[in-house]
Amino acid sequence: MRAISQDSGVSACISPTDGAELCSLAFGDSSESHELLYRGNDWTPISGWPGRAPWLWPAAGRTYSRVGDAGSPLPESVYSWECGGRVLPMVHHGFARSRRWSASSTPCDTQSATVSARLDSGRDDYDSFPYDYRLESIASVSGSAVTLSMSVSAGSSNNGPMPFTIGQHLTFDLSSWWGVDWLQGSLRGAGSLGWGVDSLKLAGDPVRFAKQPIPLTDPLLADALIPAVLGKPVELVSPDKKKNMALSLNASSLPSSDAALWVVHSDPQGRYFCLEPWVGWPNGLSTGRGRVLVNPGDTWRMSLRIDMTTANQQDSVDTASKHVVHIKPAVVDSMLQRRPTVTPKNERVTEDG
Repeated sequence: MRAISQDSGVSACISPTDGAELCSLAFGDSSESHELLYRGNDWTPISGWPGRAPWLWPAAGRTYSRVGDAGSPLPESVYSWECGGRVLPMVHHGFARSRRWSASSTPCDTQSATVSARLDSGRDDYDSFPYDYRLESIASVSGSAVTLSMSVSAGSSNNGPMPFTIGQHLTFDLSSWWGVDWLQGSLRGAGSLGWGVDSLKLAGDPVRFAKQPIPLTDPLLADALIPAVLGKPVELVSPDKKKNMALSLNASSLPSSDAALWVVHSDPQGRYFCLEPWVGWPNGLSTGRGRVLVNPGDTWRMSLRIDMTTANQQDSVDTASKHVVHIKPAVVDSMLQRRPTVTPKNERVTEDG
């Protein structure tokens, strides 16, 4: 399902059959349309991280119920969490990204285009997450901006507050837009302080970025946590400083002042760069740090806005139709024929997989 702004050449595509993930993000100029996600709309099986931009819920990152004195997870905690006195399994990055969602309304007017999908709790979830819920993922395009939204509604019959952490695993490959040297660009507006990541992909020691803006090649950006301020954008800037992508995170509420993060990861082979908005810390479902609690019958929301600009934006695609919602039959047909991704019980741990 694709939402397109043809006056700016921006489009966003979500796949209801694959976790309602953002599977394509494209920006057009006078010459062509540039895919901005690593493996955007590429479903060829590979080993390691498959790319694109899935939603991570109800746990962002790895979840360990217990860690031993040596800092390694105990066997029963790979991957799991404690709930109501029981140790329950929780797959890496949560299960929402492997579920088949339902496509819902696709409103369109002269100002914007929107596509959305919904996921309701089912019996398959209760062994790992004993709560009733409804998720709705929305991708909207307006001008040169894309907004990704997620609403999390807790079932009114739940026995208590529903806990979760959440993230959006944006995986960028900007080579089509910025050129082959795109990783010589920089990150602006992220501040100078953050945290490293340890061998379990949990928060490590504090780090200080000596140079501002931060070069994308800075070794500290290989794995880092950076504080996010709601509504304050961080920017990816091209090497020639003529192309810009600004990302800003918002949420209806935060459980603590430090709950919002930018989780950064760069691929050792230089194929992609991840700038992920999270609410909740790694292992937060177990430790409670940054964990969101939604009372029965209530709804919590987060959104991510992505603005794309270029010095030659006036040369962007010019057509009579400003905004359209488009569903590609061939893409939908192939989605319907694929089975939802199933995370193996003993998932192989990769750098960011």
